[in-house]
Amino acid sequence: MIAKPLTTGLLGILSVIVLIVVGFIWKGARDEVIILCGNFHPGVTEESVRRQLDTGNLLRYRSEEVAAGTRIEVDSLYNFTVYQCTIDIDQNGKVTLARTL
Repeated sequence: MIAKPLTTGLLGILSVIVLIVVGFIWKGARDEVIILCGNFHPGVTEESVRRQLDTGNLLRYRSEEVAAGTRIEVDSLYNFTVYQCTIDIDQNGKVTLARTL
């Protein structure tokens, strides 16, 4: 009968540890999106944007052609895409706007 309280206690401790680890991963993914997005101010080249985004470990990005040039959208599956960054690049390959959503 002693095994049941011991098992419950261990399960509780394990649950707390898992929540802490998930919290650190969530925060790391959030920080990558927000901090990198803050680096992209008007005039930064598309090459520089892509080079910096390629350094991210917890994020993903995709680009699409739009009428004004290119739009790059950045997010992370590790935080269920809650934090997103959209980067608009003109036809000359320069950032016009970067915003965090």
